[in-house]
Order: sequence, then C-alpha cells, then structure tokens
Amino acid sequence: MPALDGLRGAALVAVLLFHSQFRWAKGGFLGVTTFFVLSGFLITGLLLRERDDTGSIGLRAFWGRRARRLAPAVLVLVGLVIGYVALVTRRSPGSVVPRGGETIQGARSGGETGAAGAAGASLPESTDDAERRFAAAERDRSGPAMVSAILDLEAAIEAWSTDTDENDNADRARAVLRGLVARLGQAADQGLADPAARLRPAVEPLLKLRDELRGNRLYAASDAIRDALAHAGIQVRDTPEGIRWEITA
Repeated sequence: MPALDGLRGAALVAVLLFHSQFRWAKGGFLGVTTFFVLSGFLITGLLLRERDDTGSIGLRAFWGRRARRLAPAVLVLVGLVIGYVALVTRRSPGSVVPRGGETIQGARSGGETGAAGAAGASLPESTDDAERRFAAAERDRSGPAMVSAILDLEAAIEAWSTDTDENDNADRARAVLRGLVARLGQAADQGLADPAARLRPAVEPLLKLRDELRGNRLYAASDAIRDALAHAGIQVRDTPEGIRWEITA
C-alpha cells in the first residue's frame, strides 16, 4: 500500500528530526510506534496474501527477502557509525574530543572554561556546579562571576546537545539556566552594590551630627536623628568602640 509506505516514511522522518535535537520536533516516540505498527500490519498482510495464493507460508524465503532488503542499508549504517567513532571519540563523560585533540567543553569567549568543564564533568555535575558558583557570586554581589556561571552552564548544555542519552538532564539544565538568568535580572534590578556603601555618605554625617548634639546634651535632637534612621531601616548602636550602624530592612 503506497499510502501506508508514505506514512511510514513520515514516521521515520519524525524520529530523525527528534534525534537531531530540533526543539519543535516532539513526535519522535510517536514516530517509532507508528512505524512499527504499520510495518507489522504490512508484513502480516504479505504473509496472509502468500498463504491465500500458495496455501502455505515459506518463512525461510520470507526472511531471505527481508535480509536482502534490509542488509545493505544496515551495513552502510554500521560503516558510517564505525567511521564516526573513529573520527570522534568520547574521552570523558563531559567532553567530546576530535582526533586532533581539541576538547569541546563549556568554553566561553576568549577560550576560558569553567571549573566543571575543565574537569570533564557530566551535564548534571556541570549544572550543580553552576548553581553553586552562582549562589556564591550572589552572596558576594559579584556580577561578573554570576554571568560566568551562566555562560559556563549554557556552554555545557550546548556541548551535550548531541547526546540523546542526556535529554532529561538537558531539560533540567535548561530549567536551571532560566532560573539563574531570572535571578541575575532580579539582582540587576535591585542593584549589586552593597547598600551600606551607597548609604554611608548620607548616614555618616547624620551620626556625626548626632554625636555632637549628644556632646552638647541636646539629647532630644540626637534621639530624633536616631529614630529617623531606625524608621528608615538603619539601626544605630552606641558601643565602647564607638557608634555602629547596620541596615535592618
């Protein structure tokens, strides 16, 4: 049935597109099911037709015809796979190394690689490493380090994109990547600079004025300054070492 053969071809194309990592090609598994169901239907039809025509089914002849039809394509495929493996060898779980020796890793611009990439880490390890590095950079308010962690993770995802065994890990890595980008955007919106450093030029003169007022026994005025700062989220403490202040809100 030419129509069913065409449908089998469409199912095969869907499988090839899925394994080629096209994000819009989501019907790979359905293509496999469709192909084998139609193949089983067509082969069963051939066997029933042979029984109706001859009164029996010659399984030896049937398998011989299958072999003559499929063996050439299988041999070509095996040859191509052998050639590919000879040219590109997976040296470690996190790197694909061409014969020339250049490792494909999570490279950033300028030829730099992240710590996880340099160690030949797997995609889950690279994802966890990027999360740890980003969190540390977030605590340190280091924008460049946060961007570096994001770029390394994006490069690791790209390096593993041709490995079909990493589909689930790649989905998680992309989700983490999107989350890190969102957190970077929030940090940019709030500002990465230390808020104490931004407020110091305004707070220090007020505290100096408060100290002078206390020296002149103008306690009500000095307390008014302290209360105003507390209302703004700045706690003032008088210690033996001097006046200390910190942001509480």
